[in-house]
Amino acid sequence: MYKPVDALYLKMKFLHTLMNESLNKKAKAWYGRPIYYSHTDFHKLPAHEQKTVGDLQDEYYDRMYYELEYHAVIDQPKTFQSFYFFFRQIALAGLLLLLINLLLSSLSFIPNTSLNPIDLMASLSQTTFLIVILIVSVCLARWYRKRMVMKMYWAYFTHINQN
Repeated sequence: MYKPVDALYLKMKFLHTLMNESLNKKAKAWYGRPIYYSHTDFHKLPAHEQKTVGDLQDEYYDRMYYELEYHAVIDQPKTFQSFYFFFRQIALAGLLLLLINLLLSSLSFIPNTSLNPIDLMASLSQTTFLIVILIVSVCLARWYRKRMVMKMYWAYFTHINQN
């Protein structure tokens, strides 16, 4: 469910031509160098440089988060962050329930246990339901994470262009 910020931003190609110049002005002030590249320019960099740029972009994201929070203009990205955390936790709960369900289902088929046998159809329907919940939650968590990152960049882009 979790993808690094630099990987998510790199996939948002439509933002590169619009935002890279403004973001790099701030990056030059903070790090003394540009850290935002177009998709093709990024892939031309050597692997160690791509890792360095990715790490700097993650740090940049943290700094812009705190700056936006300080200026109290982070409401929309925080809303998406909350939904991301919610669906991430639902996915974790679904995974734990699925494991417990599978464990209890397998224990009920052992002869001479004090557990009541579980109906096979009920067990399969519970397992199917939990798998569906897990898949939907993972998909929604990924979607909200992408939207959170995009909204954060839009909020910061607007913020630095206003100043």
